[in-house]
Amino acid sequence: MPIETTQTALGERYTEAELQAEQVVPLTRTDLVILSWGHESVSFVPDSEEAAEFAAAGRKIDQALERNKKGVVEQVALTLQDLIILSWGHESVSFVPGSDSAAEFAAADAKIDMALDELRNKLSGN
Repeated sequence: MPIETTQTALGERYTEAELQAEQVVPLTRTDLVILSWGHESVSFVPDSEEAAEFAAAGRKIDQALERNKKGVVEQVALTLQDLIILSWGHESVSFVPGSDSAAEFAAADAKIDMALDELRNKLSGN
């Protein structure tokens, strides 16, 4: 059985226009830092389409972190594809249970999941 690429798998569920629909996600500096840490621990097959898509989504988080010097809320525009890719990546991240980092990551991850749900609902007309 051939390995499905992310684009193939997502392309079966969403149109290209839907995948490029954006959702603005309010993230604090703590959210951005903890999400960028999580991205560093995720790996895909080098030079694969999935690796490129994840790198593009991760760059949006990293760029927002660079802009965010004062700890204010940063409005980050992420596409449906970005949100899906980021939520997949978060599934492989772990912190010491009960630690401050685990709680901070759970809060940041919940924002990504909530934005993903909101955008999916918009696209489905709900």
